Amino acid sequence: YFFGAYGLGVLAQWVHMSSRRTAAGLALAALAVLVLWVEWRSRIALGALVSLLLVWQPMSPRLARSALQPLMAHLARISYAVFLVHYPLLLLLGSLFTRLWPDEPWAHATGLLLTWALALLAGWALWRWLEAPRAAATRSPQALAAAPLPASSSSAR
Repeated sequence: YFFGAYGLGVLAQWVHMSSRRTAAGLALAALAVLVLWVEWRSRIALGALVSLLLVWQPMSPRLARSALQPLMAHLARISYAVFLVHYPLLLLLGSLFTRLWPDEPWAHATGLLLTWALALLAGWALWRWLEAPRAAATRSPQALAAAPLPASSSSAR
């Protein structure tokens, strides 16, 4: 599943950057339909729908002016950090909620919502204090010049 979803994301980016976006987007849609026709996978169907939304969403002026656009832009900025932390959080909280409330659907639903919220919060924190300052430093030659160099083991001898 991971490689299929990851591949759809990469293809969506290529299609979005293509000078022939409509034709490439239709080819991506046709590929998704073909794959799902061969063997239906709900996760791949969801990934295909999201990838097609990513391809066509920025093209629509109506969607670009949507009240949701600032939220979508924020989620896009923190998405890599959320990706890095969501799975460990899911394993940790899923194990905890399963151990404490093994047969309680409400507890598992609560755990899922808590995991989602904590992944967004942790992703934002990683972005805010690690990713964003590093990105700003790489854009500023002065900040790079002022940044301390990491100590290497060979210079300690």
